[in-house]
Amino acid sequence: KEDKALKAAQLSFEKYCSVAKTVEPTATIHYKVVLNNVPLGK
Repeated sequence: KEDKALKAAQLSFEKYCSVAKTVEPTATIHYKVVLNNVPLGK
């Protein structure tokens, strides 16, 4: 469950988010995935 949630968030941000791709060359973007009040990933 946690792995799927983390993978879905990573794909949405890293592959499908056009805003992230637009600002990526000039900005650093950080994100956090939280599932049921538990932080996932890094």
